[in-house]
Parts: sequence; structure tokens; C-alpha cells
Amino acid sequence: MIVCHHSTPTADANAESSHGDSPPIDPRKDPKPQCTTEKRLCAIHGISFITCLCDAIPVTQLNLETVKADCYFATDDLDEMSPTSHKRNMVYWWYATSVYSIVGKGNVGQLPQCLEYAIREKWPNENGEPYKGFKARKKAQPKKRTKH
Repeated sequence: MIVCHHSTPTADANAESSHGDSPPIDPRKDPKPQCTTEKRLCAIHGISFITCLCDAIPVTQLNLETVKADCYFATDDLDEMSPTSHKRNMVYWWYATSVYSIVGKGNVGQLPQCLEYAIREKWPNENGEPYKGFKARKKAQPKKRTKH
């Protein structure tokens, strides 16, 4: 059983800004983030778990066939996908949409460090390439009207 609740906007804002400006976490060289009861890294976007999300819904126990069936951009068979980046991006998408409800055009949000670490540990970049990390989309500026 997974137990979660909606947290306050103030807690969300503090948690979401905690690693936005940091370089992408890399399990090949960075220590595993400590997601504790006192500092719940995965308590963001209005969701808070009693235990770390990585323990509640472990990356290693996801059924990739089921994830693929839900994922709109996963068009290749699993055995034809890149062993790392395609599967990793599909799993990022699944957690973002299924757990954090980050859905809809233009809605983006960074996943917690503990989860990014677990996903990258399971599906690392090939050939030691660096991770790109989360890139927030800039909101489009309204076009200025000119008088004719």
C-alpha cells in the first residue's frame, strides 16, 4: 500500500527549488541523496510520501511493458529501444505523469533528486556521457502589437 497526501504550497516551493540550479546528479560520481523523514526530497508537486518514493514505488520493480503501453512517445519495442536513454526518459515520464500528475501541454516539473538518482543508476548514460538535467521551459512572451 502506498500512502501519500497533498502537502502545502509552501513546502512544495521550498522542495522544488532545492536542486533546480545544481548540476545534474550523476550516480557514477555523486553520493546517493539522502531522502529522510526530516528531509523528504520526494515531497514536491503537492505529493508527500510516508517513506521515500524510491522505496514506495522502486524504479527496479517497474514493469517496463506496462509503462511503455501508457507512454505516448514510446513507439519502439522494448528490445529495440536504446538500453539507457529511451527507457530512462520513458520512466521519467511515467513518474512525472502517474505519481506527480504533471500532465498537459506546457506543464513541466523537475523530479526529486532521490528519484533522478535511482533512475540514472538503473539506466546510466552510455559511454559516460554527462546528463543534461532538467530544463524548465520559458513562458512565451506575448507579442507586441504594432499600430498600422
